[in-house]
Amino acid sequence: YFKDADKLCKILCTAWEQMSKLTAKSVLAEVLMIEEDTKDLLEKVSEWNECKDVSKCDENLNELLKAKMELDDPQTWPQLYLSNGPIQQYLKWISDVIPNESFENIKYLVQNLVEPSEINTVGYFPGKHSIFKWLYQVPIGTPVKCDDITMFQDFIQKALKQLDEAAAREMEQTEIQVTSYLAEAINCLCADLKLHTYDYLFVVTLLYPLGYDTDENFFDRLLTRDDLEYLSKELDHQITTFQAIKSEELARKTQ
Repeated sequence: YFKDADKLCKILCTAWEQMSKLTAKSVLAEVLMIEEDTKDLLEKVSEWNECKDVSKCDENLNELLKAKMELDDPQTWPQLYLSNGPIQQYLKWISDVIPNESFENIKYLVQNLVEPSEINTVGYFPGKHSIFKWLYQVPIGTPVKCDDITMFQDFIQKALKQLDEAAAREMEQTEIQVTSYLAEAINCLCADLKLHTYDYLFVVTLLYPLGYDTDENFFDRLLTRDDLEYLSKELDHQITTFQAIKSEELARKTQ
Protein backbone atom coordinates (compact mmCIF):
# COMPACT_ATOMS: atom_id res chain seq x y z
CA TYR A 1 0.00 0.00 0.00
CA PHE A 2 2.73 2.47 0.88
CA LYS A 3 4.14 2.19 -2.61
CA ASP A 4 0.88 3.60 -3.99
CA ALA A 5 0.39 7.15 -2.70
CA ASP A 6 -3.08 7.48 -4.20
CA LYS A 7 -4.33 4.27 -2.55
CA LEU A 8 -2.79 5.29 0.80
CA CYS A 9 -4.51 8.67 0.59
CA LYS A 10 -7.89 7.03 -0.03
CA ILE A 11 -7.42 4.60 2.88
CA LEU A 12 -6.51 7.43 5.28
CA CYS A 13 -9.42 9.55 4.01
CA THR A 14 -11.88 6.70 4.54
CA ALA A 15 -10.54 6.03 8.04
CA TRP A 16 -10.83 9.71 8.94
CA GLU A 17 -14.41 9.90 7.64
CA GLN A 18 -15.39 6.87 9.73
CA MET A 19 -13.88 8.35 12.90
CA SER A 20 -15.09 11.94 12.42
CA LYS A 21 -18.52 11.10 10.95
CA LEU A 22 -17.80 13.78 8.33
CA THR A 23 -17.11 13.57 4.61
CA ALA A 24 -13.98 14.92 3.00
CA LYS A 25 -16.05 16.66 0.31
CA SER A 26 -18.15 18.59 2.85
CA VAL A 27 -15.05 19.69 4.79
CA LEU A 28 -13.32 20.78 1.58
CA ALA A 29 -16.42 22.76 0.56
CA GLU A 30 -16.44 24.49 3.95
CA VAL A 31 -12.72 25.34 3.68
CA LEU A 32 -13.22 26.79 0.20
CA MET A 33 -16.15 28.88 1.45
CA ILE A 34 -14.09 30.21 4.37
CA GLU A 35 -11.24 31.09 2.01
CA GLU A 36 -13.66 32.98 -0.25
CA ASP A 37 -15.13 34.86 2.73
CA THR A 38 -11.60 35.67 3.91
CA LYS A 39 -10.66 37.02 0.49
CA ASP A 40 -13.76 39.25 0.37
CA LEU A 41 -13.12 40.63 3.87
CA LEU A 42 -9.44 41.30 3.19
CA GLU A 43 -10.39 43.26 0.07
CA LYS A 44 -12.66 45.42 2.24
CA VAL A 45 -9.93 45.95 4.83
CA SER A 46 -7.51 46.97 2.09
CA GLU A 47 -10.01 49.66 1.09
CA TRP A 48 -10.21 50.81 4.72
CA ASN A 49 -6.43 51.10 4.80
CA GLU A 50 -6.55 53.38 1.76
CA CYS A 51 -9.36 55.61 3.09
CA LYS A 52 -8.13 55.80 6.72
CA ASP A 53 -11.46 57.19 7.95
CA VAL A 54 -11.50 57.48 11.76
CA SER A 55 -15.27 57.98 11.79
CA LYS A 56 -15.71 54.48 10.30
CA CYS A 57 -13.53 52.66 12.86
CA ASP A 58 -16.41 51.56 15.07
CA GLU A 59 -18.42 50.23 12.12
CA ASN A 60 -15.42 48.50 10.53
CA LEU A 61 -14.26 46.84 13.75
CA ASN A 62 -17.76 45.54 14.42
CA GLU A 63 -17.74 43.98 10.95
CA LEU A 64 -14.43 42.25 11.75
CA LEU A 65 -15.76 41.04 15.11
CA LYS A 66 -18.94 39.73 13.44
CA ALA A 67 -16.78 37.76 10.97
CA LYS A 68 -14.78 36.34 13.87
CA MET A 69 -17.86 35.31 15.86
CA GLU A 70 -19.32 33.47 12.85
CA LEU A 71 -16.32 31.13 12.56
CA ASP A 72 -16.85 27.57 13.80
CA ASP A 73 -13.16 26.88 14.48
CA PRO A 74 -11.52 29.47 16.80
CA GLN A 75 -8.12 28.76 15.21
CA THR A 76 -9.37 30.06 11.86
CA TRP A 77 -9.28 33.68 13.05
CA PRO A 78 -5.54 33.87 13.84
CA GLN A 79 -4.56 31.51 11.02
CA LEU A 80 -6.49 33.10 8.14
CA TYR A 81 -7.27 36.62 9.33
CA LEU A 82 -4.81 37.97 11.91
CA SER A 83 -1.92 36.55 9.92
CA ASN A 84 -2.83 38.74 6.93
CA GLY A 85 -1.12 42.07 6.30
CA PRO A 86 -4.24 44.23 5.60
CA ILE A 87 -5.85 43.41 8.97
CA GLN A 88 -2.54 43.83 10.81
CA GLN A 89 -2.01 47.21 9.13
CA TYR A 90 -5.52 48.39 9.96
CA LEU A 91 -5.29 47.46 13.64
CA LYS A 92 -1.83 49.04 13.88
CA TRP A 93 -3.15 52.23 12.24
CA ILE A 94 -6.00 52.41 14.77
CA SER A 95 -3.54 52.07 17.68
CA ASP A 96 -1.48 54.90 16.17
CA VAL A 97 -4.29 57.42 15.56
CA ILE A 98 -6.82 56.78 18.34
CA PRO A 99 -5.80 58.44 21.66
CA ASN A 100 -5.02 55.94 24.40
CA GLU A 101 -7.23 57.63 26.99
CA SER A 102 -10.42 57.82 24.89
CA PHE A 103 -12.63 55.80 22.55
CA GLU A 104 -13.09 52.98 25.05
CA ASN A 105 -15.56 51.21 22.76
CA ILE A 106 -12.97 51.01 19.98
CA LYS A 107 -10.35 49.68 22.40
CA TYR A 108 -12.85 47.08 23.61
CA LEU A 109 -13.47 45.91 20.03
CA VAL A 110 -9.75 45.67 19.27
CA GLN A 111 -9.19 43.71 22.51
CA ASN A 112 -11.69 41.13 21.29
CA LEU A 113 -10.00 40.93 17.90
CA VAL A 114 -6.43 40.48 19.19
CA GLU A 115 -6.70 38.36 22.33
CA PRO A 116 -3.23 37.34 23.61
CA SER A 117 -3.91 33.61 23.20
CA GLU A 118 -4.70 34.23 19.52
CA ILE A 119 -2.24 36.90 18.48
CA ASN A 120 0.74 34.97 19.84
CA THR A 121 -0.03 32.02 17.57
CA VAL A 122 0.52 34.27 14.55
CA GLY A 123 4.04 33.78 13.22
CA TYR A 124 4.58 37.31 11.93
CA PHE A 125 2.75 40.34 13.30
CA PRO A 126 5.20 43.27 13.35
CA GLY A 127 2.84 45.76 15.00
CA LYS A 128 1.53 43.63 17.85
CA HIS A 129 3.70 45.19 20.59
CA SER A 130 2.51 48.66 19.60
CA ILE A 131 -1.12 47.48 19.65
CA PHE A 132 -0.70 45.83 23.06
CA LYS A 133 0.96 48.93 24.49
CA TRP A 134 -1.97 51.03 23.27
CA LEU A 135 -4.51 48.57 24.68
CA TYR A 136 -3.03 47.80 28.06
CA GLN A 137 -0.55 50.46 29.18
CA VAL A 138 -2.08 52.38 32.09
CA PRO A 139 -0.74 55.42 34.00
CA ILE A 140 1.41 54.39 36.96
CA GLY A 141 1.05 57.60 38.93
CA THR A 142 4.24 58.03 40.93
CA PRO A 143 7.32 57.80 38.67
CA VAL A 144 9.01 54.42 38.96
CA LYS A 145 12.63 54.33 40.09
CA CYS A 146 14.61 51.14 39.46
CA ASP A 147 18.38 51.58 39.56
CA ASP A 148 19.68 48.01 39.70
CA ILE A 149 18.77 44.35 39.30
CA THR A 150 18.25 43.82 43.02
CA MET A 151 15.66 46.61 43.07
CA PHE A 152 14.04 45.05 40.00
CA GLN A 153 13.69 41.77 41.89
CA ASP A 154 11.87 43.71 44.63
CA PHE A 155 9.48 45.05 41.99
CA ILE A 156 8.74 41.49 40.86
CA GLN A 157 7.98 40.37 44.43
CA LYS A 158 5.60 43.30 44.93
CA ALA A 159 3.86 42.43 41.68
CA LEU A 160 3.51 38.78 42.74
CA LYS A 161 1.95 39.87 46.02
CA GLN A 162 -0.45 42.14 44.14
CA LEU A 163 -1.59 39.22 41.97
CA ASP A 164 -1.94 36.92 44.99
CA GLU A 165 -4.19 39.41 46.78
CA ALA A 166 -6.41 40.13 43.76
CA ALA A 167 -9.90 38.64 43.64
CA ALA A 168 -10.74 36.44 40.66
CA ARG A 169 -13.08 39.04 39.14
CA GLU A 170 -10.30 41.66 39.38
CA MET A 171 -7.50 39.48 37.97
CA GLU A 172 -7.40 40.86 34.42
CA GLN A 173 -7.33 44.46 35.63
CA THR A 174 -4.61 43.55 38.12
CA GLU A 175 -2.57 41.89 35.36
CA ILE A 176 -2.92 45.06 33.29
CA GLN A 177 -1.61 47.16 36.19
CA VAL A 178 1.23 44.75 36.95
CA THR A 179 2.29 44.57 33.29
CA SER A 180 2.43 48.38 33.00
CA TYR A 181 4.16 48.65 36.38
CA LEU A 182 6.92 46.20 35.45
CA ALA A 183 7.31 47.68 31.96
CA GLU A 184 8.04 51.05 33.58
CA ALA A 185 10.51 49.44 36.00
CA ILE A 186 12.27 47.67 33.11
CA ASN A 187 12.43 50.86 31.05
CA CYS A 188 14.01 52.70 33.97
CA LEU A 189 16.44 49.85 34.68
CA CYS A 190 17.48 49.40 31.04
CA ALA A 191 18.06 53.13 30.57
CA ASP A 192 20.82 52.86 33.17
CA LEU A 193 22.07 49.41 32.14
CA LYS A 194 22.65 50.48 28.53
CA LEU A 195 25.81 52.06 29.89
CA HIS A 196 26.87 48.56 30.93
CA THR A 197 26.42 46.38 27.86
CA TYR A 198 26.68 42.94 29.48
CA ASP A 199 24.19 43.74 32.24
CA TYR A 200 21.76 45.16 29.69
CA LEU A 201 21.97 42.09 27.44
CA PHE A 202 21.55 39.87 30.50
CA VAL A 203 18.23 41.54 31.44
CA VAL A 204 16.89 41.72 27.86
CA THR A 205 17.68 38.02 27.34
CA LEU A 206 15.63 37.12 30.42
CA LEU A 207 12.70 39.21 29.19
CA TYR A 208 12.64 37.86 25.64
CA PRO A 209 10.57 34.69 26.44
CA LEU A 210 7.94 36.95 28.03
CA GLY A 211 7.41 38.83 24.78
CA TYR A 212 9.17 42.06 25.78
CA ASP A 213 10.09 44.39 22.91
CA THR A 214 12.94 46.88 23.37
CA ASP A 215 11.60 49.25 20.70
CA GLU A 216 8.11 49.62 22.14
CA ASN A 217 9.31 48.97 25.72
CA PHE A 218 6.28 46.78 26.35
CA PHE A 219 5.09 43.17 26.32
CA ASP A 220 2.94 41.31 23.78
CA ARG A 221 0.81 39.79 26.55
CA LEU A 222 -0.50 40.46 30.05
CA LEU A 223 1.94 39.08 32.60
CA THR A 224 0.60 36.25 34.76
CA ARG A 225 1.82 34.80 38.02
CA ASP A 226 3.63 32.04 36.10
CA ASP A 227 5.48 34.67 34.06
CA LEU A 228 6.63 36.52 37.16
CA GLU A 229 7.68 33.34 38.96
CA TYR A 230 9.75 32.36 35.91
CA LEU A 231 11.35 35.80 35.81
CA SER A 232 12.11 35.81 39.54
CA LYS A 233 13.61 32.31 39.45
CA GLU A 234 15.76 33.01 36.38
CA LEU A 235 16.87 36.33 37.80
CA ASP A 236 18.03 34.68 41.03
CA HIS A 237 19.83 31.95 39.10
CA GLN A 238 21.55 34.34 36.71
CA ILE A 239 22.57 36.73 39.51
CA THR A 240 24.12 33.84 41.45
CA THR A 241 25.96 32.64 38.33
CA PHE A 242 27.10 36.16 37.45
CA GLN A 243 28.39 36.82 40.97
CA ALA A 244 30.31 33.52 40.95
CA ILE A 245 32.00 34.46 37.65
CA LYS A 246 32.93 37.89 38.97
CA SER A 247 34.36 36.31 42.14
CA GLU A 248 36.48 33.93 40.05
CA GLU A 249 37.76 36.80 37.93
CA LEU A 250 38.62 38.81 41.01
CA ALA A 251 40.41 35.83 42.56
CA ARG A 252 42.51 35.37 39.39
CA LYS A 253 43.48 39.03 39.36
CA THR A 254 44.66 38.94 43.00
CA GLN A 255 46.80 35.84 42.55
